[in-house]
Amino acid sequence: MPLLANIHSTYRAVAVPPFPPGVDPDLGDRTMDESRHQMPVGEPQALTENSRMRMRQIADKLGSLQAGLEDEKQARSQLIEVKLRVLEEKLAKSAAAEETKMNDMKDSLTRLQQSIATARSEREAQDERMGKNLRQVESTVVYDLGTEKSTRKDAEAKLVKTIDDRCFALRLEFANDRKAREQEGAEVDEKVAAEIARLNELLEMEHHDRSERYTRMAKKLEDEVAALNETLATERKVREETEQTMFNMLEDVATRTQTEIAQERRDRKSTEETLFRLLEDSVAAMRQ
Repeated sequence: MPLLANIHSTYRAVAVPPFPPGVDPDLGDRTMDESRHQMPVGEPQALTENSRMRMRQIADKLGSLQAGLEDEKQARSQLIEVKLRVLEEKLAKSAAAEETKMNDMKDSLTRLQQSIATARSEREAQDERMGKNLRQVESTVVYDLGTEKSTRKDAEAKLVKTIDDRCFALRLEFANDRKAREQEGAEVDEKVAAEIARLNELLEMEHHDRSERYTRMAKKLEDEVAALNETLATERKVREETEQTMFNMLEDVATRTQTEIAQERRDRKSTEETLFRLLEDSVAAMRQ
């Protein structure tokens, strides 16, 4: 990763350098030439055997110190490389887990959309069946009303014909018995009037009964149509509420998904900042 490569190069750039040539670690920043210049005046310029031995010991110490520093630098470099590899593996696992989680969320959203489409298709098919049933009921009621009207007309025609036949028979009988009825005129007239009144009353009652049956049938039809309309309205309302509920669920899932993604990003950023801060502290400690 480019970020970890930059951290590698930064660590190698700030690694502790060896002592520069001519610097005695036992003398601090003073060079060996300066230490030689500070020797007591009067000693010979040529080094004695003890001086040579001391110089060799100092050189051995300097070499050992440089070797130790090199070993320590290499060990620290290897340790940081191991930590960086572990960090790379963790970041790769985190990215893979995040990608898997996103794929699962996408699959959930796809299944939810398919469920909504299926529910919408079922509701549309149910509405179509309800409309078809309503049309069939209306057709049946219209047919029944037509049949009832035709039956009523036939019955009224038969009743009128019966009355006509009866009146004709009465008139014929009246004509044949005119002489006898002339004697009983008042009584016969009353009987005829009573019979005609009775027949008219029967006709009126039949007409009233037919009208009441027609009114009841029309009211029953209106009640059935109103019930069907109310059922259809209820189904439509339930469908709309169901669709709204599913849309709200979809919005909640999308909101939770965005919130979780934002939280994952914040956590990852916080982890990276903590790692950078630890690396900077380590580099600062090595510089000291």
